[in-house]
Amino acid sequence: MIEARVSKFSSSHYQQKFTIYSQDFESVTAPALPAGITSSSDPSAGHPGWYTGNEVQANIGGFWPVPNNGSSLFAMTNDDNYDDNLL
Repeated sequence: MIEARVSKFSSSHYQQKFTIYSQDFESVTAPALPAGITSSSDPSAGHPGWYTGNEVQANIGGFWPVPNNGSSLFAMTNDDNYDDNLL
């Protein structure tokens, strides 16, 4: 799940946190993104852009180790698995 959190401070330095965006990637069928979220990429590079997967799929290529974080699915992009360079 991705969450964006914002802190609000008052004059008494009380901190209040609230979620402004939350997305659960566990409810989709990989490699689909949740409804309403889109991704685009350069099709000539053969790279799918952003998609959902797990730590096994994220570790294909082995360049940037991704540990199991307890989620079965998360959003990712993995240029190690393709013959391109996104940087």
